[in-house]
Amino acid sequence: MSGVGRVERFAGVKRVNYFDGQILGAQDFRDEQAYVIEKRRLLNRTLLGRGVVAGLLVSVPAGSSAILMVEPGLAIDNRGREIELRVAVSLDIPPAAGSPQYIIVEYTERETDAVALPTATPKTVASRIEEGAVMRFSDDDDAAGVAVGRIARSGSGWRVDHAFKPSRCRVT
Repeated sequence: MSGVGRVERFAGVKRVNYFDGQILGAQDFRDEQAYVIEKRRLLNRTLLGRGVVAGLLVSVPAGSSAILMVEPGLAIDNRGREIELRVAVSLDIPPAAGSPQYIIVEYTERETDAVALPTATPKTVASRIEEGAVMRFSDDDDAAGVAVGRIARSGSGWRVDHAFKPSRCRVT
């Protein structure tokens, strides 16, 4: 609506308007989830920014020259997605990797918990979506994920480069 001293603009973002007697289908629930997820990610991007929230410390265990450890933690990527690592992970450092190497953590998801559809033709569909984290090495601090550390080759193997400071989210 427009008028003197008033202008309305709509973003085109819609949410489901529930009412008694409404018939809902799977797409309505997908739309509802997408709305809530995107609003949360918008808040993450604008309030927290991109980077490590907590944890995700990188280490090269003593006596090891080709293994890297990443501690549990949480990061937010540039799309506002939460990247949660719930358990420590060890990664084999590629033997031919150049130096230095960034350790990148990225958001991933997968469909799980297949259930049979109630149809004459046997078919299954995923009933859940599981979120997770992917860790990988990169020659640069790319924007596809969050760089949580950097390692450099030394005479006796690899060491954590403590001069590298991962980007941090704006948390108080």
